[in-house]
Amino acid sequence: MSKRTSGKWIADGREVDQGPTVGEGCTIAIALSSNESQDSDGNEIEVAEATANATLIAASGDLLDAAKLALENLRYKADHTRKKWTVKDQETFDVLKAAIAKAESM
Repeated sequence: MSKRTSGKWIADGREVDQGPTVGEGCTIAIALSSNESQDSDGNEIEVAEATANATLIAASGDLLDAAKLALENLRYKADHTRKKWTVKDQETFDVLKAAIAKAESM
């Protein structure tokens, strides 16, 4: 399991900030110029895309927690209920497990 900085992350335009509630906080700059920036391949990223990326990064901790809860609920369904385990349940289980593993890999 990887270690990640806990706490609430906040998207503020094209930056993600951990906010004032956790020490001095930490800011990740998603875009470095006022109009456009570039990704790792040198492709230009527009402000709207950089802002969307910042919002997604800010939500990532909450999304990981939600994925873990959903996986736990599916496991409970499989172990403690008489409901039939469907193909859709298995697909959902596999996708959640893979996404959690990806988020926690180092």
